[in-house]
Amino acid sequence: MDLILSVHKEELYATLNDNNVDILAPSEQLLLIAPLWRGNRYTRTALPDNFNAHLFPILDENLHRLQANAIVPTEVTASYLRAIYIRVTPMTEEKNYNFALFALLRADTPDDILSNIQESVEDFAQALEEASGFTDESDIYADRDSNTFVSYLNSYLRLNLDRHSLADGDSDIGPEL
Repeated sequence: MDLILSVHKEELYATLNDNNVDILAPSEQLLLIAPLWRGNRYTRTALPDNFNAHLFPILDENLHRLQANAIVPTEVTASYLRAIYIRVTPMTEEKNYNFALFALLRADTPDDILSNIQESVEDFAQALEEASGFTDESDIYADRDSNTFVSYLNSYLRLNLDRHSLADGDSDIGPEL
């Protein structure tokens, strides 16, 4: 049986502080290990490794265009894009896959922006299909959350894009203690 231990950051900090553990002076080994551990943490997805090997390079090439098309003009840090979903079959390690991509957008997404995002996702799917030989089965590439049923999303997995956020400078250290 595997056990998972969860500790609140404040409690961990207090315990380390009470025991005079200098957390601000990491060892040379930790400095080498921590970035790798952190990077691996954000590249894990619930998709087959072979599929991921083809997906990530194409995602890296296409994500910035997709995000740029989704920016809310009046709120520079806001996006119309809520999430990107993917469906892959089979979910076992194989040579070939069928996949579908879907971008879930805010209800207030203007038609022209929805169209641009839909085109970006379709280009992303086409690039993945061409580079991998996998089959794109997407029936719709993007829609507003007000038009999308939960039952539609049930067959999809939400792509975890944390590693891309971290690469762009977002922090993951939480509030300062």
